[in-house]
Amino acid sequence: MTQRLVALAVEHWKDLDGFAVAHAIPSLHNLSLDRFCNFVWWWATREADQKERDRFERRLYQPPKGYAPKVGPWSAEAETNAFASLRQSLNA
Repeated sequence: MTQRLVALAVEHWKDLDGFAVAHAIPSLHNLSLDRFCNFVWWWATREADQKERDRFERRLYQPPKGYAPKVGPWSAEAETNAFASLRQSLNA
């Protein structure tokens, strides 16, 4: 997630930095990484509705293409369990 937020910031640096300057926000270079990521998150979602924010968050947390995590919510085991649970609820 952090890597994707930083990549987004690099891609839109002039907009982010310009916004910070226009709103008297201290230099973005001086923010801690967590504060910087929070700022980029806010900037990227500031005009989004909740559905768009949820979609953006899901994209941030997805594993990189071609990477198959062994544990966690994106692992094959977790996805298999989720589908099994869905199938069971539909058959109930």
